[in-house]
Amino acid sequence: MYRRGKIIAVGQVWECALREYWNDASLSVNKIAERLGVDPRTVKRHTQRLKLSMVRMNKKKALAMPPQRISGAEHDAEVGQSHLDLMRTEWQKACETHGHRGRKFVRLQIPQVYTWLYRHDRDWLEQHLPPRKRPEPAQRVDWTVRDTRISQLIPEAAQRLRTQSGRPRRISIAAIGRAIGYTAMMQQHLDLLPSTAATLAEVEESRIAFAIRRIQWASIHFYNQGRVPERWELVRLSGVGQLLSNAVVKDALDAAIGKLQQLLMLH
Repeated sequence: MYRRGKIIAVGQVWECALREYWNDASLSVNKIAERLGVDPRTVKRHTQRLKLSMVRMNKKKALAMPPQRISGAEHDAEVGQSHLDLMRTEWQKACETHGHRGRKFVRLQIPQVYTWLYRHDRDWLEQHLPPRKRPEPAQRVDWTVRDTRISQLIPEAAQRLRTQSGRPRRISIAAIGRAIGYTAMMQQHLDLLPSTAATLAEVEESRIAFAIRRIQWASIHFYNQGRVPERWELVRLSGVGQLLSNAVVKDALDAAIGKLQQLLMLH
């Protein structure tokens, strides 16, 4: 017949316990609710009613607050001032340690402190921000020097591509850029590199020139096998099937087969 129904008032002792538990960041809201014998939503409602700080500090960092004090307006004012002093101290310590790295870096170290001060003590916070970290001025690029250096690397890179072992690779701007490590530079800023552009035009290989070089490579392959291939075999190995309508390619195929016949007859 005796049971607890609606709670009219929790009382000062209950509020004092809530303050003590709330100031201990190691206790979760559910744990506080369990100790006080209420629902977690009740804990949140009373923390808002009592205007407790949403920034919960660890006991090791929090100021000592005697648990036997009685709640009231005088106690709230004292606790509020103590918390304000704590937030300011934490911010000043962080600025002394990390201020040389800029205000954004300091904010990232103690985001809860910054947020609390921004909401409750913005004027003081703005007066105690570390100076903005100015970006270092970008160094100007001497395009003439860069153009000369890159253009000097191109002929050697083209020669390496031409004489490398294995299946031939086309001597293109992309291939040369990869070989010397300036692919993006040549693709994006070739208009600022006139000597480089002129050198590339001299060594870059057209589709027809590349096809002829592949035919020559395939001819050496069949010569090493000691036989004259059928025309279709030479076309397939050299990969020039899409260029058979070109007269220069057709002549190169005929010349390669004829030369193979002559060389193998001598042996």
